[in-house]
Amino acid sequence: MPTLTQLRPPRSGPPPGLVATAVAGAIGCGVLAAALPRLGLALALALVALLAVRLLRLSTVELVVVTMPFMFFPPIGFLLNVSVADFLMPVLVVVTWPRVRDALDPFRHGVLRRFTGLSAVLLFVMVLSGLVAALTLPVFDARDAVLDTMKLVVVLVYFLTLLAAFLTLPERRLLRVARLWVWCAVAQAAASLAGLAPSDGTRALGWFQDPNLYAGYLLTSVAVAFYLVARDRLAAWPVLLLVLLAGVLATGSRGGLVAMAALLGLAVVALLSSRIGTLLMAGGVAGLAVLLFVPDILSRSLLPGVERLLTSSEAADTDPRWRLWNRAWELWTDHPLLGVGIGQYPEYSAGLTPFRNWTEGQVAHHTFLSFAAEGGIAGLLAFGAVIGATALQVRRAAHLTRMQRAALLLGVVVIVTMMLTLNLQNLRYVWAFFAFAVAAAVTRDAAPDDVPEEQR
Repeated sequence: MPTLTQLRPPRSGPPPGLVATAVAGAIGCGVLAAALPRLGLALALALVALLAVRLLRLSTVELVVVTMPFMFFPPIGFLLNVSVADFLMPVLVVVTWPRVRDALDPFRHGVLRRFTGLSAVLLFVMVLSGLVAALTLPVFDARDAVLDTMKLVVVLVYFLTLLAAFLTLPERRLLRVARLWVWCAVAQAAASLAGLAPSDGTRALGWFQDPNLYAGYLLTSVAVAFYLVARDRLAAWPVLLLVLLAGVLATGSRGGLVAMAALLGLAVVALLSSRIGTLLMAGGVAGLAVLLFVPDILSRSLLPGVERLLTSSEAADTDPRWRLWNRAWELWTDHPLLGVGIGQYPEYSAGLTPFRNWTEGQVAHHTFLSFAAEGGIAGLLAFGAVIGATALQVRRAAHLTRMQRAALLLGVVVIVTMMLTLNLQNLRYVWAFFAFAVAAAVTRDAAPDDVPEEQR
């Protein structure tokens, strides 16, 4: 006969641990919001996202991907940017790393070790550049060195943790992550076009507080969408593609426009024999016709960012970036081996741009020149090795079709192109895409006998 305890219905509602987490998090949010409102709001959003695991059945890695593009600068100035996903990353670290050894086969474990080694070398070289500069150069700001080192550590943790998490996923779950990435980007682009997302009145900012960083995110998402179409499927992908590209135009980013042209041009060449290439070719012709015959519709009515692109292109030869790049080149040639130290370039660029009324320096607005100036040839090679290894891993993925490899490599091309006019080394989505590209290149749901010999 069943006892009274056995007849009692199972307990409903959230588990006690989740309730305790919610209560503790709510108290923490209140305390933090009282001191630093933006950080308190970010922590609150991260907590809501964490609780959504139970409601929406999203994994922690999926939540990190979804909340990653919501970034802001806290009240300490434009020295440190923060993402909502930063508050979830410690949870992902705890969830992912303890099970890596048991979850990965020798080949994937070797891939993870290789990129861990490259990341360690990059961090070591940049820290060494700061130490040498502090001991030998008269100009050195310890606060900037510490902040830039923190930024580098954060994005490398993103890269390696997401890579480890992606490598443990089966192919269908990795494709689900890609789908969430694309839909989140489409939602942001649609919000910008509808006037619901942050804007400075002319240029769409997304939730990055910067139109250029936002444009790079949307273009990287286009590459992820291409991969989904080539690998699996993506519902209504032509419409999603047009929304993403229109979102890029709304940012008014000149670097974004160049990267978009490179992306679409290479995509047509690489994918011309596919339906993607056919659509891009037709879309390009239609877009050119619109710009030639009815320019006012786009430039003044629907996408104000386009007008900014057209007017600013007339003054491209006097852009302050030329002075910033020239100073970075001078610093590199004066200190070719280890540069002037991590985070130190702004100390040498004061007065080159009207930033803060010509009183403070800016970053180099060129990722590769930034690494060259601050880390010398050693830092530049260490950083380039990570990008090169990512592209090589994709290129060697024998189980991927030409279209699938091209889609992932297009994402690398977009990021590298944007890096030529911006400092993108501290952007979370850059390293998340590298992690996704590497994982996609080695992830295959197949029987062991069906796996290529080089991947066993």
